[in-house]
Amino acid sequence: MLNKLLSGFVFNIINLIVQVFVGLFVFRALLLYMGESDFGYWAITIAFISQISLFELGIGLIISRHVSRTDELATIRKNIVTNAIFVLAFFSAFYIVFFVLGIWSWLQFNPEFSLTTGEPILVITALLVISYALNFLAGSLQGYLSAKFCFKRL
Repeated sequence: MLNKLLSGFVFNIINLIVQVFVGLFVFRALLLYMGESDFGYWAITIAFISQISLFELGIGLIISRHVSRTDELATIRKNIVTNAIFVLAFFSAFYIVFFVLGIWSWLQFNPEFSLTTGEPILVITALLVISYALNFLAGSLQGYLSAKFCFKRL
């Protein structure tokens, strides 16, 4: 048992170190490729788009807790879990529509704004928004899978 805990601890530390070094490498590569002004626009865009994580509100933990419960309250548990997933899906859909329409309307009033590298801003932003929204929704599914496979054993 101690061996498994120690190997998991070592794996998490190695994973953290690798993520830091890969992040630094990607940061440097993007800065060199995009230049200072485009990288600044990119950083501001990511800062605004990543705000969806504020809407999680612990709903993934609610899903984990109710899925891992015993089967005595199966119908209530099913309602709570499906409602929580529905709320997260609604937030994700609203987030996608809000941000894509917001960027589109902003570009309508600022048609001269563009990246010096030539990529279309609306497409890049839309892909980023969709990626963050799906990642946000995947948190609930991860909570479901964690509870289904691990918590009952623990």
